[in-house]
Amino acid sequence: MSKEILKQAIHEIDEILSILSKESKWDIMANKISNALLTEVTELQKKSINKFIRYIASGDGKITQKEVAKGLTEVEKILGKSLISKLSESIQDFQLKAYGAGFGEVNSKLKFNQADENALSWLSQDQNYWIGEHYESQLKEKMLTTAKEIVDQSLDRKESTKLFRNTFEDNFKKSNNYWEALGDHIVTRSREFGRTSAYEKAGIEYVKVDAVMDDRTSEICEHMHGRIISVKKLVKQRDDLMNAKNPEDTKKIAPWLTKKEIETKVIGVKDDKLPKGLAMPPYHFKCRTRTVVVYNDEI
Repeated sequence: MSKEILKQAIHEIDEILSILSKESKWDIMANKISNALLTEVTELQKKSINKFIRYIASGDGKITQKEVAKGLTEVEKILGKSLISKLSESIQDFQLKAYGAGFGEVNSKLKFNQADENALSWLSQDQNYWIGEHYESQLKEKMLTTAKEIVDQSLDRKESTKLFRNTFEDNFKKSNNYWEALGDHIVTRSREFGRTSAYEKAGIEYVKVDAVMDDRTSEICEHMHGRIISVKKLVKQRDDLMNAKNPEDTKKIAPWLTKKEIETKVIGVKDDKLPKGLAMPPYHFKCRTRTVVVYNDEI
């Protein structure tokens, strides 16, 4: 089978998949990840709340800043490294499935190699960062602010434990959305890594951005829909991500643009002049956009 016939077959499969099941398979996979995260996190959250409350309530006299800091250190151990350790292995299975599914949709005859294993290893590190980021971005600052309030107001232990319990529970309710978004993020990034590897191996030169166009479509995806992207650009972004030295580098390599940046760097800008980091989805948390093979006459 010639490369052109192969490309045409892949394109037609993509079109059929887009019509029949654009979201369902990926939604199901993302929901499974989110449910796994929520189940494990809920268990560890309860453990951390109860441990911290017992520690604060069992002391004598007024609560001190040192006492609160020590208690929060124990919370961070549970909701930081322990959380990553407990979730990492099960989520890696989902990543492998998403990567393999994306890879197979482009060309199921191609074989995994060392480069694919390296990509999966990086995806695991990326996932661990976002799991750990939950405590840093969702809880830590709020907990420290609450601790300062307790010390400044000289609240007694009963009032303090009530305030901390309410603070934890309120933030945990809000964090459910975070885990749902992370499930989507893991699936989308793993899928697109897999597709990029398959594009590269199949000799495909260009792909098209294919967004889900409905009332939930984000501004960035609306303006990226239909864009023609060079596979070389996808490969470069993937390799740059894998060579990133820290999470801050990752954010620079694949930035999620602000509204102002979308207006100045995307809207009205030609495909080949788009920002370097705007190649491979996801373009934001809970991004449903993907890439598909494109015909030469669409370029």
